[in-house]
Amino acid sequence: LEKSGRKKFLVKIHGGNFTQHDKERLRFHPRNFSLEILETSRADTGIYEFSVITSKEEEETFQIQLRVLEAVADPSILILGREWSGGRCSLALRCSAARGDEVSFTWGGADPSLGPGGDPGPDPGSGPGSGSGPGPGPDPPCSGTGPSLNLSFSGREPSPGCVCTARNAVSSGSAALEPAGCG
Repeated sequence: LEKSGRKKFLVKIHGGNFTQHDKERLRFHPRNFSLEILETSRADTGIYEFSVITSKEEEETFQIQLRVLEAVADPSILILGREWSGGRCSLALRCSAARGDEVSFTWGGADPSLGPGGDPGPDPGSGPGSGSGPGPGPDPPCSGTGPSLNLSFSGREPSPGCVCTARNAVSSGSAALEPAGCG
């Protein structure tokens, strides 16, 4: 790890023996040559370097980029605006998460057969709620990507059950829209 032009050694290996530094936070596994960093924080983000000295006394150096992301907090849905026109109710919705790095948002229906955010399971890029279903026709009313969704529905009905899912590479959380109308 580079720090102010100096390198901090985490593990030194020589002739089958190894010396591990910072034993409270690191675990070196010689069986599979992996290094485990315990209780990571954003401060651990950076480039890590390891060197191997071959039997021919040649040094090979490798670098690994480590990114530590904060988990996503459960999102919340806010109604920014309501409009009644021509017997239809339109809601401007905004989904947000109080914490999390590199967060993306998807909207989907609250159909219980679907996963969080309306995703049908392991392939979130297809099926109901994703806006890319197999048949022709309009997207479901709760379909979208990004933190904002403009929802339009018959004013005689309560709002459809929309679910917002906030996710990043390490976690996800969902929030359901409480039934709302234009009144």
